[in-house]
Amino acid sequence: MVAMYLAIAACLLAVPVAFVMLLNGGDPRMLGDATATVVLVGLYTIMATPLVAKRFGATRPERLDRMLTIWMWASGITHLTWELSWCFANVWLDTHYGPLVAGGLTPEAVEAIYAKCQDDPVGWIWATYGAADGRYLNSDSFIVPMEWVTAAVGGPMNIYALWLTAKQKLRKAALWILIVSVMELYGTVLYYTTEVFNDFEFVDTTSFYNLWVRFIGLNSIWVIFPTLSIYGCYRLLSRPGDAAQANA
Repeated sequence: MVAMYLAIAACLLAVPVAFVMLLNGGDPRMLGDATATVVLVGLYTIMATPLVAKRFGATRPERLDRMLTIWMWASGITHLTWELSWCFANVWLDTHYGPLVAGGLTPEAVEAIYAKCQDDPVGWIWATYGAADGRYLNSDSFIVPMEWVTAAVGGPMNIYALWLTAKQKLRKAALWILIVSVMELYGTVLYYTTEVFNDFEFVDTTSFYNLWVRFIGLNSIWVIFPTLSIYGCYRLLSRPGDAAQANA
């Protein structure tokens, strides 16, 4: 339980702390790699704790239900903060960083992105991920609508599902969680496969952190936990409930 609270604190503080360090002359590449690692390990720790800690439930299904609630918080906060802010910033990023990745995300382009971050600390917040996936810096025709739908639709759906859960309208909540989880899983599969079919043109495959931590690691969260959510919602919706709960 202590590990879970520490992981939550680490995820919430990682970007602000790194940003302050950047303003004080910190290296943008090192800070970006450290932040991505902290967030990746932190999110997996947060999600894994309810599945293994018996204080969240005597049985695995009960612990899975608790994990669904925690996942809705983590997913909703991510959609409404980092992703939504990127949606509003993407045109600015395209203007300032887009020309650097016009020929794909080459090692030279990655170096140019980090060099520009030295003089543009605000842009670092998004550009440090763009150094792993250049589509986030050039207003990519797939990424932009995907992120707008995920942030502007998926985020509020997460919050609405949490509200239904708090009101003990569990079957309705499960239905909304099922819808948003399918949407997240489908979007992530397309996110990966579109770049695979383009031979990783805009992915930095030369860097361990950019490929395995950012591109694969951080996005794998939106494959694994939506899949678990779909299973949990199916299990809840398929079991008999009392009349009040069935109509809730």
